[in-house]
Amino acid sequence: MSWHRLGPLRAPRSAWFGLAVATGLLLGQFASPAVSRAQDADDDAAQIEMVVGLLKGDDRDMRALALQYVRGELAGEKATRQFAAILPDLAPDAQAALIEALGERGDAAARADVLKMLESETAAVRAAALGALGALGGADDVPLLAKHAAEGSEAETAAAQKALKRLRGDGVDDAVLAALKGAEPARKAALLGVLAARNARQALPDV
Repeated sequence: MSWHRLGPLRAPRSAWFGLAVATGLLLGQFASPAVSRAQDADDDAAQIEMVVGLLKGDDRDMRALALQYVRGELAGEKATRQFAAILPDLAPDAQAALIEALGERGDAAARADVLKMLESETAAVRAAALGALGALGGADDVPLLAKHAAEGSEAETAAAQKALKRLRGDGVDDAVLAALKGAEPARKAALLGVLAARNARQALPDV
């Protein structure tokens, strides 16, 4: 990869925008809408490819830059899927960092790949995956998160509890309440804390 190709990634978004406007003013009258869309698609694909390359690389500074683009600079489900797909190819520390960035991105298209990372032998990776589910998951993930809310390393239990508090969508409070039934004391205490943090007042009288 040549260094000059990294220019778009290093440039501030405002500089990007200014260049794009100037180019558009000069060339827009000559390009058909179909050609413009094709050029945009090619540009997006090239940027995704560069970000993926940086994520796989050994340079921590460049990887940190790439993670900024994962968090939201490169939007779209296609990009999300390509970023998430490389998780198995990375070292544990890079896996954890990418999982956290995917969680901040908030695109549920990454959920399946993030769930697979719970099988990692590295506790930090599992904790990152549990934490990311708070943004990527929903009511269907409550049983899994409830299990880890009182099981595993301290980082994993904390991540699972935080994820349960963050989950959004229909049926989450009811799912947490269902997980309480028959739960052992440690898990029950954790889930009661979750319900309180969620301000789930309608559920508390039934506990």
